[in-house]
Amino acid sequence: MKRFELLRLLDSLLPDDAVTVTSLTGTAKEWAALRRRGANFYGLNMGLCTPLATGVALALPDRRVIALETDGSLLLSLGSLTTLANQNPGNLIEIVFDNECYEVCDELPTATAGVTSLELLARGAGIPQTQTVATREEFEQALLPALRRNVLTFIVAKIEVGTADVEERYQTLTGTRIKEDFVQALRKPGPSTVASP
Repeated sequence: MKRFELLRLLDSLLPDDAVTVTSLTGTAKEWAALRRRGANFYGLNMGLCTPLATGVALALPDRRVIALETDGSLLLSLGSLTTLANQNPGNLIEIVFDNECYEVCDELPTATAGVTSLELLARGAGIPQTQTVATREEFEQALLPALRRNVLTFIVAKIEVGTADVEERYQTLTGTRIKEDFVQALRKPGPSTVASP
């Protein structure tokens, strides 16, 4: 299963005013090429995607927030799962793209390569809705109800190693530009994108 296919599906389903936060490298590159609308914070350093997405979701309870996390990044900040579970923002969907390696480090295996289950860690932390998916159909079946409800959801998507050959838009975005565009998009008024519990 390729991450880019899942991101394309996600982009087609998200409302314009949804907020997204991504980790580094391939996820940021692919999402920046696809997502040209809404508030998007691309390319947070490892370990920061889940904490920032949690904060944004708590600050904006009427907006749908999506964290586009990776296995390597999440493993660096596992404590963020307990904070996420305890704060329990129902408007947040966390999607962890798990390719079982640190792709930019010569594909050095992460702890999820046959040993550690991120879904079980999230469930153990107290996150109410967790699921691991391995096909596009399973991903869609997990995502659609998550977008309709107001329940904190954690989806681990087992993906192939590799990044799509997409336009290098992300490479041209500076950190200042990403931040400024993100803040500007957050200031735009819009309807609530989260269903009532």
